[in-house]
Amino acid sequence: MADSPTDDIHRQFFEKNRAVQLLIEPETGAIVDANPAACAFYGYERDRLRRLRITDLSTLPVEPVLLALAQAGAEEKTRFLFRHRLSSGEVRDVEVHSGPVELGQRKLLYSIVHDVSERRRAEEALSRSDERYREILEGIEEGYYEVDLLGNFTFVNAALCLILGRPRE
Repeated sequence: MADSPTDDIHRQFFEKNRAVQLLIEPETGAIVDANPAACAFYGYERDRLRRLRITDLSTLPVEPVLLALAQAGAEEKTRFLFRHRLSSGEVRDVEVHSGPVELGQRKLLYSIVHDVSERRRAEEALSRSDERYREILEGIEEGYYEVDLLGNFTFVNAALCLILGRPRE
């Protein structure tokens, strides 16, 4: 039986989309299909990627990955943060959005994978910078405070507490 026009449209969205997309068997984690963007991202030929399980890509032990698959299948949770290993051995931080789909009589998970490695590095750098900033402010002898737009204190240093004779809280 020939594919319907709708099936063809959906296939095109999968094949032509630049987002990394995987179809995963929820009970075993077997990768049923991967779009060309997934092949390029992970560095595997499509046939090789289809022989892997998502647990082969994840740096986590098998049990937490299978739990995440079950949660996605039950639609209890649809967004996950993982670390995936590429064919090169490089590990990338990924955010996975996953949910159940039915293809014929088969229930699968449709997952879109976003590489968030750069964002995670930027967040970590910002956090380290903020910590250094706070350490400097704690070390000065002058009283210092920050307030939000409503006038609520968001930060006071130890010197200000000492000057005012009040606890930080």
